[in-house]
Amino acid sequence: MGGTGTTSMSPREGPESLLGMVAARAAEHPDQRLYSMFESADGPAGSITAATLHRQVLGVGCHLADTLAPGSRVLLLLPPGRAFVLGFLGCVAAGLVPIPAAPPSRARLRQSLLPLARILADCQPRAILSTEALATATMAGIEASDPLLSIPWHRLNDAVRRDGGNWVPPPVDARQPAFLQYTSGSTMAPRGVVVTHANLLANLATIQRAFATTSQDHAVVWLPPHHDMGLVGGLLTPLHGGFAVTLLTPQEFVQSPVRWLRAITQAGGTISGGPDFAYRMCVERVRDDQLDGLDLSSWRLAFTGAEPVSAGTLRAFGERFAPVGFRPSAFYPCYGLAESTLFVSGGVSGRGPTVTPLSRLGLSTGVAATPVDADDVRALVSNGAVVGDDTMLLIVDPQTHTECARGEVGEIWVRGPSVAAGYFGQPDLSRERFAATTAEGDGPYLCTGDLGCLVDGQLYVTGRLKDTLIVDGRTLDAHDVEEAIGPAIHADRQGLTAALSVTASGHERMVVVQEVGRAAVAGAAALTGEIYAVVAERFGVRPDDVVLVPIGSLPRTTSGKLRRAEAARLLLAGELRRLGQGL
Repeated sequence: MGGTGTTSMSPREGPESLLGMVAARAAEHPDQRLYSMFESADGPAGSITAATLHRQVLGVGCHLADTLAPGSRVLLLLPPGRAFVLGFLGCVAAGLVPIPAAPPSRARLRQSLLPLARILADCQPRAILSTEALATATMAGIEASDPLLSIPWHRLNDAVRRDGGNWVPPPVDARQPAFLQYTSGSTMAPRGVVVTHANLLANLATIQRAFATTSQDHAVVWLPPHHDMGLVGGLLTPLHGGFAVTLLTPQEFVQSPVRWLRAITQAGGTISGGPDFAYRMCVERVRDDQLDGLDLSSWRLAFTGAEPVSAGTLRAFGERFAPVGFRPSAFYPCYGLAESTLFVSGGVSGRGPTVTPLSRLGLSTGVAATPVDADDVRALVSNGAVVGDDTMLLIVDPQTHTECARGEVGEIWVRGPSVAAGYFGQPDLSRERFAATTAEGDGPYLCTGDLGCLVDGQLYVTGRLKDTLIVDGRTLDAHDVEEAIGPAIHADRQGLTAALSVTASGHERMVVVQEVGRAAVAGAAALTGEIYAVVAERFGVRPDDVVLVPIGSLPRTTSGKLRRAEAARLLLAGELRRLGQGL
């Protein structure tokens, strides 16, 4: 295969492969800017055309293939943006199995090495692909005995300069792994999900149908590329659909959320999104004077997922940014998880969200019922329905494996071509999670670990199995409790709220841990009393304890999700510094 944009695709690649897509874009529109970096005050924009992407991906693949056999696992320690795109696609071109991971942080090197150590021990990669700058900084800050130094490092800088014009990539077997996606670890230790080429292509096709994308779309993405939403939804969906994408780094977004909206304005972005917290950050941190110059009228699909979608967040964001052209009908709530590559269900593009008021009391007993009064309302956002006829979704009793009746809450089970092959190196857990059968013998299904119900054919995610709280014989969702507490209290610089189930002296206890700023310590007794009152009023139960801790104390995943299981462990071990005293 040649290295220019005018070279035709090899029959061996075919259009139905990632490398085939890269070649197709280069052949059809060699000068099209596929990936561009957002131009901000922090630095100039950069872009990569389809022809250049094709040439450099072949160069990276050729370089890696010199020393690594097809099927070898390669840990990617690459910064977001152009480097990650080239590294990931170069590995795929060489028939390798890339393992995206968060690159080490220079400021917090010791902490950022911990998840890498777990990945190394779990999948034992044959090589590490990084940039010269990142490799030099990491090696300078780690000890000689660190396992990272026992693995060969490849510099992307050298690989990109390689001429791969005459190199013939290995054939693609759709049944083989395309990459290993490590889960975020919000409810358990991170595990490597084996996503095959067939899984990936099926999910990309599903997303294209769900989002109704065309070559005229333009995506804007700040999501971390080592997570499934950032990688599959942010980087690969535009490549599959043949449209351009403007990239921001996650740090740029977190430091100043308005940059995300400015990037949409500058690019005329039509597709963008993220977890619920991203929209919430925009509502809370974008100042009135920063609205000047924003134009969000081009934004036709604002996807939101990766955690329970809050009706309040959607309403607040829609009201806040309506004056600069945002249309609430653009909201696209969806549901997905790494174990199903990414996307599972969603609504209809352009129709906006469906919000249904359900009874809190009914949900706590496992039934989607009509609220008895205003205090009993829990407004749930629909996550739509499965797209296409090749995917099935059931709500199943996790204990009996019998299918739930319509409106009953149970575990969400999924079957279809996007469901991954299992967890790397964990056959027993893979059979348990990826090959479940109903009591009637129907299967195999993926047990998602998420709870939900079907109402009028729409999926409503109500929580997670591991995040349920059993209090006085009732089942509460931790996120629901946390969401009720947050707006009701007025703590200085309020941080995360965690509703935890902890077992002490053989008894399950409900504990609320609230992050607060220093100014709130003086009023600790009043604040804890207010939290007790909110939970009692909304849910009819009383927490066993309320603990105030400094902001930043609760553990988070690299994507910002609360790690409740780890928070409970830290609490029981006495490793959370308590501010003031509870009642």
